[in-house]
Amino acid sequence: MKKLILAIMIMSVIFLTACSETPEPQPMPPETLDEMVEESSWAILSEMDINVYFDEENTQVIITPEETLNEFHFVEIEFRSRPLGGDLEGQYHEWYSATVIESRDELLAGESFVTEWQPSSYQVPTHGIVFWYDAIRKSDGMPALYQRFFAIRQSEYDGSLYLTELSLGWLSSYRTEVTGILQYSGREVVSVYVTAWSLPPLPGETYWRSYWDIGGLSRRMSDNSARRTIEILSTLEATEVLTPFHREGQHADAMFSIEVNYVDGTNERVQTVEGGPHFFRFTNTRGNHGDQGYVIGVSEELNELLWTYF
Repeated sequence: MKKLILAIMIMSVIFLTACSETPEPQPMPPETLDEMVEESSWAILSEMDINVYFDEENTQVIITPEETLNEFHFVEIEFRSRPLGGDLEGQYHEWYSATVIESRDELLAGESFVTEWQPSSYQVPTHGIVFWYDAIRKSDGMPALYQRFFAIRQSEYDGSLYLTELSLGWLSSYRTEVTGILQYSGREVVSVYVTAWSLPPLPGETYWRSYWDIGGLSRRMSDNSARRTIEILSTLEATEVLTPFHREGQHADAMFSIEVNYVDGTNERVQTVEGGPHFFRFTNTRGNHGDQGYVIGVSEELNELLWTYF
């Protein structure tokens, strides 16, 4: 009996000791995938150093990174502003447009990129660099590429150069101002159709009618309406975006689409954004994430004309 009691006491001590051990602390995961990506990118950048300075004669700019930069671009920067209409009248959409001047597939660590350039303003940057760099994503430990955009500024105190980061949300891909958005402008037109993909609620209803409700409702435009539609689409002040960044792509569902049929058998399609009088046509070009290029312009008159058919 004494041996049995002793055995029970020993087992109790072992059990209590095991229960009192403190478990290893587990790190709390970030709340979202975006947060994990952002943490990773900023951690890498905090350790990255890019030296930018003038040569001895102050006629050339020398850029030397301490980390390899992929798809390195030396760009000319233009600050652009466009007034907003409707409920946002009096406000402005502002962004930086970057035009590529010189490029390298990669700029190796310690390698110098040398270019001729003389800054023209202390306040507004005129040139900068855009590049991709390798990082390890914290969410899954997989390699990933991150893009950054830096403006080159000159100190108004001693004339030295330094970098300031610009938000990629304000960086626009290369774009050109053009007239008209039709690809085959000038060809003889045989017919023009307008199709609605989303319409306002019927009387007594509260929900907009979607594609599933109206099934892509099409109307052939009258000769006068078709003629005016072609005139507007051919003379519209537009912007050509051949290689859009991913966030600049046209991904939303169209409210209207216009099909132009020509006598020679060719045709083309113009569509609106999800809301508002913006009209665009896709091109056969792609951006760096595979998003289709496009030509886009605004016409309140054409938007109102399309509504008369529904």
